[in-house]
Amino acid sequence: MVLNVGDMAHENFAKLILNVPGVEDILVVEGEQLAYAKVDKKTVDMSESKTLL
Repeated sequence: MVLNVGDMAHENFAKLILNVPGVEDILVVEGEQLAYAKVDKKTVDMSESKTLL
């Protein structure tokens, strides 16, 4: 899943996303406003993460 980091600090964004049930790992791209999240499609709550897309 590709997420928009926006103006949030990368460390804070990663901590926030890793607390979403079903998110297994996250890679925040330095110098970009993008993050890639590895999710378990069976357990991730997409409605909770849509505000971050």
